[in-house]
This record gives sequence, C-alpha cells and structure tokens, in this order.
Amino acid sequence: MVKLQVTWRQWGMVCALTVLFIYAQIDSGSITLLVGPIKQDIGATDTQMGLLLGLSFAAPFAILGVVAGYLVDRMSRRRIIGVGVVLWSLMTFSCGLAQTYWQFFFARFGIGVGEAAITPASYSLIRDSFPIEKRGRAFGIFVAGNYIGAALGVMITGALAGLVGAGALKSVPWLGTLHAWQAVLVIIGAIGIPLSLLTLTFREPPRLLEGSMENAGVTFREAFQQIQAHWRTYLPLVIWITCFFGVAITYGSWMPTIIARTWALPPQLIGIFFGGCLLICAPIGAWCGGHFIDILQQRGRRDAAEIVGLWVTIIFIPFGIAAPIVPQVGEMFFALGAQLLVAGAYQPVGASLLAKITPPPLMGKVTAIYLLIYYLIGRGLGPFVVAVISDSFYSGPQALGFGLGTVTAILMFIALAVIWVLLRRARRVGLMPIAEAA
Repeated sequence: MVKLQVTWRQWGMVCALTVLFIYAQIDSGSITLLVGPIKQDIGATDTQMGLLLGLSFAAPFAILGVVAGYLVDRMSRRRIIGVGVVLWSLMTFSCGLAQTYWQFFFARFGIGVGEAAITPASYSLIRDSFPIEKRGRAFGIFVAGNYIGAALGVMITGALAGLVGAGALKSVPWLGTLHAWQAVLVIIGAIGIPLSLLTLTFREPPRLLEGSMENAGVTFREAFQQIQAHWRTYLPLVIWITCFFGVAITYGSWMPTIIARTWALPPQLIGIFFGGCLLICAPIGAWCGGHFIDILQQRGRRDAAEIVGLWVTIIFIPFGIAAPIVPQVGEMFFALGAQLLVAGAYQPVGASLLAKITPPPLMGKVTAIYLLIYYLIGRGLGPFVVAVISDSFYSGPQALGFGLGTVTAILMFIALAVIWVLLRRARRVGLMPIAEAA
C-alpha cells in the first residue's frame, strides 16, 4: 500500500472542492425563494413549479451521476469538475433569461446535469489524496459545504431579491431591465464562471490503482461485481444513508411550514433562525464527525466509522422526533439545533465507510450508484410520505409536525438497526482489506 504524505496542498484541494460544493448548493436551491414571481411571470401552475423544484433537477442529477462516475474513473477529475461548474453556472444564467415554462425546465435540467459531477469526482479525489486515518476530517470539511450552501442559498437569494426589488440595479445596463428574479439568477449564475478556476489551484493526485491503468475502471461491470461480492456491507450502508438523507430532506422541505403553522412565526424570523441553525450547527457536526472517525482510526480501531455512525444515530433519534412536536418554540429550536449538530456527521460517516470498502479504481462508479439510490429514494419519497401520513392519521395545526415526527421515528429506528449490523460485521470480519490493500 502506498503511504500518503499529507501536506497543505491536499487540504487546499479540500477547501477548493468545498467552496465549489457550497456554490453548487446555492445555485441549485436559488429558486426556492423565487417560486411566486417565477410562477406568475412564466404562467406556470403549482404542479409545474413542483416539477421545476424537484424532478427537473433531481432526475438528471441522480441518473447522470452514473455517467459522471464512469468518467471520473477514466479522466481528469479536475477537468470534469471544472466543466461541470461552467455548465451549471451557464444553465442558472439561462434560467434567468427564460421566457416560458419549458425554457426554464430545460435550463433547470442542465443544472442537474452539471452538478452530477461534483460529488463522485470530489469523493475520488479525497479518496486518493488522504490516508484512512485523515480521510474522515477531509470528508467532513467537504460535506459541510452541503449545509453551508443550503443556508447561504436562502440568505443570499433573499438579500439579492430584496436589493433588486428596491431598485439597486436600475441604472445598470440590461441587468436593470430584468425582473427581480431574473436578475438574481443571472447574478448567481455569472459567479460560477470565475469560481470554476479554483480547479486550477490543486494538482490531480495519482490514482492508487491495482494493476495497470488500462485494466482499471473500464466499465461498470467491475463496480457491480464489487457490490455483489460485498452486498452484506453495501446494502446496510445504503439503507442507513438513505434513511438519514430522507429525514434530512424531509426536514428541509417541511420544517419551515411546520414552524409557521404551529408557532405562527413570520417568514423573516423563520429564515433567520432556521437558516442560522443550519449554517452553524450542521457544519460543526460534519467536521466533528470526521474528526472523531480519524481519532479512532489513529487508535487502531478498524470500526471507527461504524462506531461514530452508531452514536450519531442514537443521539439523533430523540431530538429528531421531538423537534416538530414539542409545545414550546424555544424547545423546538433547541431540539432542531441539537439534531442538526448530530445529523451533520452522517455524510462523513457514509463517505468514510464507502471509501473504506471500495477499491480506488471503482470509487467514482460506486459513488455514483450510491448517490443514485439514496438520492432518488430519499428525496423522492421522504417529503411525500410525511404529507400522506399527516393527512391520513392526524388533524389540526400540528398534523404536519406529527407526520414528520412519525416518519423520522420509523426511518431512524431502521437506520439504528442497520448501523448496528454494520458495526457487528466490521468487528467480526475485520472489514478493510480490499480497499486498503490497493
């Protein structure tokens, strides 16, 4: 096994990837605060806007992520990310120029295509740049960008919309003639072009390959053979990450509405407190989760990621269930902050486990398959199931909150069972030889 020496260059690469990941979240989520004016100006229905928010982005992101995973294992990962950033930036810019629903739909589709590359390529770069005892922190920093970007997306879009709506760009040629939502999307899209140059600030790390380059990562057959041979580990890992992701997406989709209905807070306060909790607590949790994995790895624990995953799940359960159903608003924000602090660690755990059991030549493909499954299932079913349960079994202003609490309880107890299976299996068979022997 090649012994990797970690220097400031590797950490600089992680920082660059994290900035791009933050921008990706801002870019993809920028229309969530602009639904009303977009709907009115392009003449869309609520159902059509739902497709813009969900399927038009999620389908290409998840499905073409598989194509990106194939390319990641064969081509320069820096170039793949750079092209992806330019593409999704141009598509966001195009959204700002859309005059009809279908123009907006296909531009939104293009954003999903561009962003499909960022996660498989970044996971592969981190996998080949860090030894296992330092990989957890690197993954923790990177995935913190997901939460930072989601929070900043709400804040930046709202601030830009307010400035443009107040006439701040009236004197600017061409830009001042656009609708406020158009100007916001054009500005956000334009930012991505210079940001793509961040891919030039770090080097492509050598691939830690078994055998020759010609025999490495050619088709998806090797990836499926790897998954099939070790399905007892991949299956519970995918179930665990899908349950956590489903809860996270469901919270993001419904919690602001629950806060408004249950505690009657105005949108401004909801944005400040909910966005603030997400911006502060989740990134801290992501970094701490990765840090604890590394500490246990340095102490010789081969089940480090599984241990952290188990404790993250156990601690999350009471706060995740309580946040949408407690009677007092202060108790709600305390439980929300606590569960976000813990939930921030789930993606570093998942990424660390995936990197530990996946050989380097297959990292891009397996990551793409992994993302395809949990993204489609978690994002597609989580918010929908909450609405069905709240309508079917509860009533009154807290019905949605109890629906979210119920779904959280079901998914997280499933997550607890499968992470326990992973921990028992890691201790029984000493799971690590395949990936780390590369």
